Amino acid sequence: MARGPRPELEFEAIRVIKQLPQFEPASAKGKHVAVVYALPIVFFAPKLITDNETIKRYYKTGELKQEGHIKKRKQDGQWKSYYKSGGLASIKNYSKGKLDFKGISYRKDGSISSEKYIKNNKKHTKKYYKTGELFLKIEMSKANEGFKNDYYKNGNLKIERPYKDKELEGVCKFYYETGEKEWEINYTESYKQGNYKQYYKNGNLKLEGNHENDLKVGTENHYYEDGSLKLKGQYNKNTAIGKWMLLDNNGKKVNEFQTYKGAIKAPDSLNIKPSVLPEGLYSTIPIHPECKNLLGHKKTRMCTAENISKLIQESVKIAPSKIENKDHSVKMTIDLEIDQNGYVSKVRPRTKFKLLKEDIIRVLKQLPKMEPQKLRGTPVKGHFLTPVTYLIK
Repeated sequence: MARGPRPELEFEAIRVIKQLPQFEPASAKGKHVAVVYALPIVFFAPKLITDNETIKRYYKTGELKQEGHIKKRKQDGQWKSYYKSGGLASIKNYSKGKLDFKGISYRKDGSISSEKYIKNNKKHTKKYYKTGELFLKIEMSKANEGFKNDYYKNGNLKIERPYKDKELEGVCKFYYETGEKEWEINYTESYKQGNYKQYYKNGNLKLEGNHENDLKVGTENHYYEDGSLKLKGQYNKNTAIGKWMLLDNNGKKVNEFQTYKGAIKAPDSLNIKPSVLPEGLYSTIPIHPECKNLLGHKKTRMCTAENISKLIQESVKIAPSKIENKDHSVKMTIDLEIDQNGYVSKVRPRTKFKLLKEDIIRVLKQLPKMEPQKLRGTPVKGHFLTPVTYLIK
């Protein structure tokens, strides 16, 4: 292992040290043991980083990992990353050390995984199946208005999601693989609000109901394929309640069924169950348990950030003399990695104060179980990035 100011120097130090002959091993209580031996090495060079230079970085085993250009000591222009096998992993663009939106990512087999670009003042993102077909298309304006659409492998639209100010807003539409519309679900600020409808492939209504603050409420009607009413009942806060009535194609009542704990007590042969709606949100964020009942991406994000900041301020104990800062405060960015079960797996505070960083890591690992990030309704490992100002007491 080597630590140095440049990857090239680290690689060269490792290459040379590996040429050392076999050592006489260390001993403890008469037995050979492994030990760590630290060796300082000084490289003499006229200038490590010039104002205009091409940089190459390598894996520890010697393969090229990354290459790009440095201008005024900052990354600039096009940078390429490589897999250990030598294949191109990504192409990213930098400007004065900051990553531009433009870029292309590749799989190990050489196929394009995703691409990002700016056109007509809008950010465009495209993701592809392994076989090359378009999987996801995102288009957003500077005001964060646009859409996120999924596609089937045959090219047909799968899910159509309208966005406004980073929130799912309006009618989210789902389609059968053959192209016919299957669902319409109304969203307000990323939560379900208003009418929802499901359709047969022939275009006739299959079922309809209503949401209020992300919960099913009121009457839900189910229909036969010819359009006549089949089943109707009531919901209260996502729970099926009361009696549900089954009708024949002529509108005549056939039977009534009671509900118990949200289940409709009907014979299994009739296959009568409460409706299950698809999830329109493409991706959610990790949510602090005290914020789970809030509605909307903005509110839950702000609440989660406030709870993280509050925990840091109340639980971090560092003597003021250990943090010399004229403003009596430290501004930093906290990057939390939350696993698919909702637990904190990694904490990365971005601050130059080592003791403060260590104590923040200790404190934030004590965060309670959170609501994990979800991708298309499935829990996944995610990140929560937030700025924090620590007031020095």
